[in-house]
Parts: sequence; C-alpha cells; structure tokens
Amino acid sequence: MQWSLEDIYKKQVRGNIPPRKHLEVMGEAKVTVEYNKPGGAFMKGKEGVVAEFEIDDGYFDSVLKRYIKMGTTSSIETRNLVQQKLQQANGDIGQNLDVYQSYVHSGGFDLKEENISNSAKSLLKIVEGSGAFKLSEFIGSHFTGSTVFNKYFMKAWTSIPEAPVHGAPGDGELYLAFFCNGVKPDKGDLKVGSNDIELKGPGGRLLKTAALQNDFTNLKRSDYKNDEDFMKGMAEFIANYTGSGHSAPGIFELLSNNSNVLEAVKFDYNYFQERQKLRPSGGRTGVNYFLYIGGVTQLFEYKKLQKFDSFMAFNSLGNDVYLQSINMRNVGSLSNFFTLLSQLPTKFAFSRRRDGKGWAVTIAPK
Repeated sequence: MQWSLEDIYKKQVRGNIPPRKHLEVMGEAKVTVEYNKPGGAFMKGKEGVVAEFEIDDGYFDSVLKRYIKMGTTSSIETRNLVQQKLQQANGDIGQNLDVYQSYVHSGGFDLKEENISNSAKSLLKIVEGSGAFKLSEFIGSHFTGSTVFNKYFMKAWTSIPEAPVHGAPGDGELYLAFFCNGVKPDKGDLKVGSNDIELKGPGGRLLKTAALQNDFTNLKRSDYKNDEDFMKGMAEFIANYTGSGHSAPGIFELLSNNSNVLEAVKFDYNYFQERQKLRPSGGRTGVNYFLYIGGVTQLFEYKKLQKFDSFMAFNSLGNDVYLQSINMRNVGSLSNFFTLLSQLPTKFAFSRRRDGKGWAVTIAPK
C-alpha cells in the first residue's frame, strides 16, 4: 500500500506534524523520514511501517519541506494567528493563508499583540501628520530582527482581500492591514482604528469620470481683459479638463491665493498659444500646471465623494517601498489642500488615464 506524503499530511495528521523524525501513524506504527540528497531524496519506511515513499529531490525541496514545516506543532500556533489576522482583514481567501504563513516564517516576524498594536499606533501617528516612510524602516522598527523583503514579500504585498461590493482591492492593502491591526472597511481600502485610508500604487486611478473631453477653447482665447478674467477662463478650462466642471470656483480661488501658481499657469497658457498644444509635463521643462492642478482637483473631489479620512500612495524606491500619507479630514478648500501637498516631502505626478476615464497619480520623494 502506498500513500503520497501530501495525503498523510492532509488526511492523517491534519497538519499537526510533531517536529521529530518518528511519526505515529494511526497510533500503531512509526514512519522514519530519511532525506538523502546525494542519492536522491526519499521517504522510506522501515520494518513494521504501513507505507513507503520515494520523493523527487526538487519536489521535496520546493514544496513538501515547506508544508511539513508549516504543519509542525511549533508552527500551528503561528498559522492560527496568521489566519486570525487575515480573517480580521477579510483576507482569508485563496492561497493567502499559506502565503502569509510562509512570509512570516521566512522573515522571522514575531506576531505578538504588543508588536501589532504598536505598529497600528505608529501608522496612525504617521497618517495624522501626513508623514512619509519607507516600509523596511516602519516594519523593522516594530518587528525587530525581521526580514521584510524576504522571498515571499511580493506574494504577500500583492495578495488581496476579498473584493468589496464596489471597487477592487489592490496591492499593499492586505499587507498593511495584517501588520497594523487593520480591517477591510465598507468604503476605502484600509481601516486602522477609526481612520479610513485610501491606498494607491503607481498609476493608481483617482476619481473615475465619464469620458474626458479636450475642449481648448479657453486656451485659444487671447482677449482676456485682466487677471481676474484670465483666472476665470483658466479655472473653467482646468475644471472641464479634469471632468469636474463644478470645481471651477475652487480652482479660481486657488489661483487667486497663489501668485506663483498663477504665473506658472500663464507660462503654460503662453506655450499653448505659441504651439497650439499642451506643454509636456516633467523633464527639463518642469511640471505642467494645467495637469498638476487638474490632478490635485481630482484627488480633492475623490475624497469628497468617497469620504475617506486619509489618502496614501506608494511606489518602489530602490529595493524598498516608499509611502506618503495625507491627512484629509480637515483640508477644507481646494486651495488649502494644494498648499498642504506643496509642503510634503513627496512629488505627486498626475496624468489622465489612457482609457480617458479619470486621472492617475504616481509619487516619488523630492
């Protein structure tokens, strides 16, 4: 009679494999597990056993050894705790339990409640202060001695919780919820304490709109009477260009309150007048303020519609992950929000999405 080791693992011991060579099988026999790499990995029963196994080297190394370790008595407690945290974040689906147990084991994370609680408090403090941080430093400071970027990191970071009724979950949401005592809210991407956080990766969509229009009528005009007339025309253009026509008064206020921004808009207006096209954003010519103000407006309108408390964006930074948070609970006006963004240590690059329905944001440290 022959069984696969996986059958014994799943059906006989139900994952509760003691960390020793000799295993009791159905309470009446012992199986000796021998691993002989030079001559080929195999599991071989001796006298009196009920089964004999021969296992391929590669399969044992890449699959079985990890699952045996995950099922040992010493690992089951961790597995149960991992499952508890995933369930809390609405993420105990698919292969997430195996992925996170492997990540926690490989990284040497101590998931005691004190570490989780301190991590949550620290994240809330960062978010409330609109702070930026590197993932390795943040996680490492609360889970001392852990290896954040171990071989299972990408699987853990990109694992997603169960999809809500509206919207689609994205990278990082389950990860931050897992290590910061978070839950998956009805709206937004992540809830830590009482703070609903919207999380976006590079190129993440902001407010989804109807198909965006390209009406450059106000940029083609050259008969503006004064700065006030000019600002009204530019505010109207930007509002329509973003797909949020009702935001023109807020954009007008922003231009009125920031003379340097008004001068930048005049520069981009003159560029259009000369070339009959928008100036490319970034590079040697710097930020196109039509695009930048449009993106800030989109993010501001996004918060008003979705009613989340904080916004957070992330991007890769070398071998790390860089995150910037924005406390949006009391931003008030679009003009105030624009000022807040300008004071952060992070550059926000806004662009219209290729599908023509909404805008995207990508961040990088200044």
